[in-house]
Amino acid sequence: MPAPQNPPRVEEPQAAYDPVAAGVQATRQLEQSGFARPQAEAVVLAMRELAGDLVTKSDLKVAIADLRTEFKTDLARSETRLNKNAFRNTMWTVGILAAFMLAAITIATTIILAALPS
Repeated sequence: MPAPQNPPRVEEPQAAYDPVAAGVQATRQLEQSGFARPQAEAVVLAMRELAGDLVTKSDLKVAIADLRTEFKTDLARSETRLNKNAFRNTMWTVGILAAFMLAAITIATTIILAALPS
């Protein structure tokens, strides 16, 4: 008997964050907890200032996607440069070997011709 499978996880779309509505809701909750309205508003404003530099999961996903794209682009550029350099180095090596072979053939021909009777 196969083990029961969990259904695929489906993320439900999240409603857009409304900071005004969130502030009103937080103020009401604080008032219901016993805070006076001015105190509740002051706490909400302080929390909003503290949270100003926080990021959401969505912000992080966008930043990670941007970094991945940038990394892939940089990697492709580096590979292209390496391939160009490798080709250039190979061509230099082939050229140098060809020059040595030509020099060796020329020297060998000169020696053989010098050894032949005139």
